[in-house]
Amino acid sequence: MSTRERIRRFGTLLKVYREREEKKAARLREAQSALRREQTQLEGLDGLREEYRTQIEAVGKRGASAATLKNYRRFMTGLDELRSEQSDRTSKVEAVSEVRRKEWIGAHQRAQGISKLEEKLTDDLADQVRREEQRALDEARRK
Repeated sequence: MSTRERIRRFGTLLKVYREREEKKAARLREAQSALRREQTQLEGLDGLREEYRTQIEAVGKRGASAATLKNYRRFMTGLDELRSEQSDRTSKVEAVSEVRRKEWIGAHQRAQGISKLEEKLTDDLADQVRREEQRALDEARRK
């Protein structure tokens, strides 16, 4: 197989690998976006918990009824359960995002490897053409 044919084939192969890399990059962007949404939800729950804790402390200092404290504890228990569930979802989405990142890195490295091979073949072909041209010039001078 000629060097030109090999370069053409590597070009086709590179195109396939670049398309795969782009698909992996899109999946990574989607996973990162989902992670940001989950983290925002978690932060919102943390903020709500802190806000409610501050309010109940203020009410407690003024003197709160047993029913108010009971409602507070019930609300905080529910909020803690929601936070725990959200934290679990966030962790799962974070794990998926990490898997997607590793998949993209692998696809990127493969595409880069094919690109470097194609570049080396192109450089080798250019060197071969230069040598042939120089040889032809040298022969023409001898005649």
